Amino acid sequence: MTESDGRPTVQFAIPAPYRRATGGEAVVQVNAASVGDAVAALRVRYPDMAARLVTESGDLNPFVNVYLNGARLHGTNALDRSLSEGDRLVIMPVIGGGH
Repeated sequence: MTESDGRPTVQFAIPAPYRRATGGEAVVQVNAASVGDAVAALRVRYPDMAARLVTESGDLNPFVNVYLNGARLHGTNALDRSLSEGDRLVIMPVIGGGH
């Protein structure tokens, strides 16, 4: 992988329930300096992913967990996290239900 315009190339792992929005792609590469930039790049390429990833206010959707290299991102600064070449972001829908 190579850097583009100084921004590292990172991967998004797309779960099966969301692959329709990515044309069946299981892994999508984007160039981004932060998690927020990566989410924005994914949304530009695959507009149907927008509502699944972020709220109207621009925060991460509470019904989706995003992991950076295995660590769950949360909190108000999650989108500000810096990325490095080869980082891997994993999107996981929250599974709920029951009592």
